[in-house]
Amino acid sequence: MRFEVHAPATNGDDRALVKLTEILTRVDDGLHTLVFEAPETLEQSRWFQHIVTFQQDIVRRSILADTYPSTPCSPTTTCTIKDPEDVYHARDLAYTPLTILVENEFSDGALIHAAVEAYASPEVKATWARGQKVQSRGWIFAAPSGTGQLPKKIDDLCSGQRNTRVLVVSDSDEDLPRRLRPPKSSKRSGKIQAAARRHHVRCFILPIREIENYLPDAFWDAWLAESLFRKKYTPTIEALKQLSPDQRDYIDMEGERRLKPGATLGPLFDGSDPKNPAPSASTIAALTASGTKNLKQRYEPTSTENRPANIWLLPDYIVAGKVTRADLSRRDRKRSLRKLVNLLSELL
Repeated sequence: MRFEVHAPATNGDDRALVKLTEILTRVDDGLHTLVFEAPETLEQSRWFQHIVTFQQDIVRRSILADTYPSTPCSPTTTCTIKDPEDVYHARDLAYTPLTILVENEFSDGALIHAAVEAYASPEVKATWARGQKVQSRGWIFAAPSGTGQLPKKIDDLCSGQRNTRVLVVSDSDEDLPRRLRPPKSSKRSGKIQAAARRHHVRCFILPIREIENYLPDAFWDAWLAESLFRKKYTPTIEALKQLSPDQRDYIDMEGERRLKPGATLGPLFDGSDPKNPAPSASTIAALTASGTKNLKQRYEPTSTENRPANIWLLPDYIVAGKVTRADLSRRDRKRSLRKLVNLLSELL
């Protein structure tokens, strides 16, 4: 976050000045930035004269960084501190972690980690990494205790809270792209978005069906190559690669539900939509195989050959170069992961 300090706030009483110094500590931790509305008068202020030398140096570096930025600045959430009374709220905000609220902190968290690794600027990556090394944390993941409980979790988390540094991230759970959905159909994510609006917190809905739909061919190739025991998944993964981009976006990745009767077997797969030719009989057979060939992330942060924790490996694959930014972008045709990282850059 960016804290903009006006001159009256630097001349408050001793208690307010202590709180302002505590904000400076978070700046020194590398989590936030300070800018000053009147930097030319700052060294004559009560606050500057009462902080110690190394803290004065932090303030001077902040002024220089704002005057001569080394890199173009991303849009950043700003808290304005106009007078000593504002300092107390600002100090609480500086120590409130950004809560990233997701359905599953393990699998959803892995996709978010991977997106930061692939698309974030070096400065944002550094802030993201530091956010897990300090106390209190700069950001945390939080998740409800059950599937479909995200709206209630938003209500529970935000009700009565003064500082709601919350970002809600959810997949769409849709089984058709927007252009093929029936008119007046309700969004699957509608209750989540309504709860976020109710509490005035930011909400980002990933447009495709499930987070596993973001996994590119390069991921599956690397994953298969790591273990001979995974060869049994080869027909399913090869069939997945034969699908059209839309079909890849909206197929259910869970084996026992993949290509279930209903909307999923509609215009995306029956050949009635010109953009989506019907898959071959062999492709359909591979994709409707036994549930043991399940490609969906399990809830446990563990991996077995029959219940693979697939998406957990994505951030590591990106760091190792097994999956590149270009690979991820080919699956993220709507650039939604880039947009999510831009939003995180603004809120961190």
